[in-house]
Amino acid sequence: YQAELAINTADAKIFTKRDDGTVLSQSIGTVQSGQYVATSSGSGQIVDSFDSLLYTSVKYVVQATYSTEVQTIEILVMHDGTDVYITRYGLMYTGANELASFTADLISGQINLKATVANANTTIKFTRTSVQA
Repeated sequence: YQAELAINTADAKIFTKRDDGTVLSQSIGTVQSGQYVATSSGSGQIVDSFDSLLYTSVKYVVQATYSTEVQTIEILVMHDGTDVYITRYGLMYTGANELASFTADLISGQINLKATVANANTTIKFTRTSVQA
């Protein structure tokens, strides 16, 4: 049995070739991380954006911190070119209340992850795994 494996980093795909000559491709997506510091409390603060033409769905792992309080949450975001769909799960926090809540929208070809934070100087760190369109 003989097979080949190739990784194309330009388009984030893995290719395998079976001994019968069949070639299969697997998109590995992209993983990025970032940080946003809210300078004021309130809603509609853009934490992250991505190009809707490049990515259809993403998964965020988010950590918000304020003073000694910590919050973590996982967020799935997807779109159909017109509407944006979001689900939040796995919410945990150490204080009495959530530090941040999240929404998403589509404006001018960009999907925006937005936060409503309770306190100024809340730091939001995230990892985003993106699946190509």
